[in-house]
Amino acid sequence: MFNNKTIVITGAASGIGYATANVFLENGGFVVIADISEREGKEAEANLCKTFRERCMFIKTDTSKEEDIENMIKKTVKQFGEISVLVNGAAKFIMKGIEATPSDWEKICKVNIAGYALCAKHCVPSMIKAGKGSIVNICSISAFIAQPNFVTYAATKGAVASMTRCMALDLAKHNIRVNAINPGTVWTESNEKFHREVLNMSRTEADKSPDIGGAHILKRTADPCEIAEVILFLSSERSSYITASNVMVDGGYTAI
Repeated sequence: MFNNKTIVITGAASGIGYATANVFLENGGFVVIADISEREGKEAEANLCKTFRERCMFIKTDTSKEEDIENMIKKTVKQFGEISVLVNGAAKFIMKGIEATPSDWEKICKVNIAGYALCAKHCVPSMIKAGKGSIVNICSISAFIAQPNFVTYAATKGAVASMTRCMALDLAKHNIRVNAINPGTVWTESNEKFHREVLNMSRTEADKSPDIGGAHILKRTADPCEIAEVILFLSSERSSYITASNVMVDGGYTAI
């Protein structure tokens, strides 16, 4: 579906982003892994290039810095050509309530809100040249439900949900669609580490827990590839009449 198409994925060195990079490469795309972690980014590039060779490139990018984003876009276009898809996935995880400091708010908003907007800002000119484009913002069920000590994170995801609709309205005239996905609990490397080291839980135990896997209608957590497949769909011509949508990919969590 994406032969000779260029896809930029922020936060792609691990987790949902890495799975998304893999599925786009499987479908013929050229993929840029934009991530703040140089070690994980280079590892991801090396692993994916074993199968996909020169169609994958890592560019170290701090999405809280506009100059990093501009540099990443310039390198992408130079290497692979005009951008067709942007997947905004880089995130700051600061989980606090009203005790959050001004510094906490500044750090999380710079990445989770401004970072998404600035990546879109600098990708759109390339998409206009390409004649069309798709932006998928990785949001969260946290934008729609109340969770304890989640004020900072949930507020930024609520902003992403709203920003997605507004971007879609503004960019439709350029034939650019904008959607968001809202995952439930996803069994990423970081989530696995948290459950193992903090909660002393295996995935099987987490899936059986009424507060984790059991909170979803499907009674389990998600694999990152299950989220990636929805991102692929929303980026493709198969979803050509979908824009401004916040798509739940949550195993039924928010339906209960």
